[in-house]
Amino acid sequence: MYLTASYEEQSLCRMMRSTYSIVDRPILVLRERATLQSAIARMTSQAGFPDPVEGLHSTKAFLIAVHLVASAGEMRDSHMDGRAVTSESWTIGGVTIYDLDEAPPFFRTCAFDCVHYYLPRATIDAYTDSAGLARIGTLRCPKGKYDHVLYHLAQALLPMLAQRDLICEMYLNHYLPMLCAYLVRCYGSVRPPKARGGLAPWQRRCVTSMIRSDLRGDASMSKLAETCGLSVSHFARCFRTTFGIPVHRYVVQERIEAAKRMLLDPGNSLTQIALETGFSDQAAFGRTFGSLVGLTPAKWRKERLYATIQQSAPIMDGIELHQEVAGTTR
Repeated sequence: MYLTASYEEQSLCRMMRSTYSIVDRPILVLRERATLQSAIARMTSQAGFPDPVEGLHSTKAFLIAVHLVASAGEMRDSHMDGRAVTSESWTIGGVTIYDLDEAPPFFRTCAFDCVHYYLPRATIDAYTDSAGLARIGTLRCPKGKYDHVLYHLAQALLPMLAQRDLICEMYLNHYLPMLCAYLVRCYGSVRPPKARGGLAPWQRRCVTSMIRSDLRGDASMSKLAETCGLSVSHFARCFRTTFGIPVHRYVVQERIEAAKRMLLDPGNSLTQIALETGFSDQAAFGRTFGSLVGLTPAKWRKERLYATIQQSAPIMDGIELHQEVAGTTR
């Protein structure tokens, strides 16, 4: 990737410069060889414009506007069917995402100051492909939604958008993947094919990672299904096809495996292990562990620690080994 601070001779920037009364600032243009990866500009107008401005010709890209100041007047955003959504005020950090494939026209009836990201769909596709994620269908964001992350990311660019000699290519090389990762995670609408044979590989990775990272149960069925881009009922069927068991049973098995690892540390009490692996109390943990493993947690720990000590010190007397293990078991 390399950077040029020259003005981007794309239709987007020509449209913006001819439409808005803006301060003459650098437009950051990121390219990979001859391919445009992103164009970033700060757009400022003291009065806005009362009539709708036709947007770009349909192009496979997104325009993300992050507002730096609050607006007190009327602001309208037009849809393809001609309806205009009106907002009487706009908070600092308000965000709008336009899918330029729809060639939306724009309204701005009051002063504004915002950072605009022109992000080709190919740039986001390259990020999701490299990260092993499904490609997004679109980016969806309620108009004017406050987003403190995008606001602070935009703030970090303001010095470079004001003064060319402050532009740091190395920083921008990391900035773009960070921006793509956040947009995909928070606003990406994934449209994966419904696999009759079960979950796709990326869906399996997401589901297992979510379950293992939070065994206390915050990863609900609905949240898991949403992550995979599926309805709850379809997700449940695909999960059972993939893993051979229902979601709940898989979660319980993962909790028991995590508990086994914790039991190998004599410093962990059974109550602590029960709570950290998502069980309501030690009694519930003991019943579930016993039904799946065939031993109580204390008995399982005792036998495993005994075997470990026996392997590390085979010459010790068997009675002494038994006493040592018994003394470390809670």
